[in-house]
Amino acid sequence: MVALANKVRYQIDPNNPYPKNFTGHIRTTMKDGSVVEERQPYMRGGAHEPLSRQDIEDKFMLNARHGGYDEARAAAALKVSQHLLDGPINLSALRG
Repeated sequence: MVALANKVRYQIDPNNPYPKNFTGHIRTTMKDGSVVEERQPYMRGGAHEPLSRQDIEDKFMLNARHGGYDEARAAAALKVSQHLLDGPINLSALRG
């Protein structure tokens, strides 16, 4: 892992639209000298590429499982929280 980390370099792109938009760009130079480059103009889940309800539920389940919930507990937590996706969320009661 350390050997790989030692090969990584980065440059800040002065033309990057951050923080108005979160983009991604990676360029890799292979051992043979060829270059593989990929750009992502928008962050998945952002305003330009929103997640579907199914994407959000799948992500919730993956995170709950990663956090230690078994499948049944994760599914129960999702069921309890699903109403949050049904419309605007009023958080005013949580403000001090």
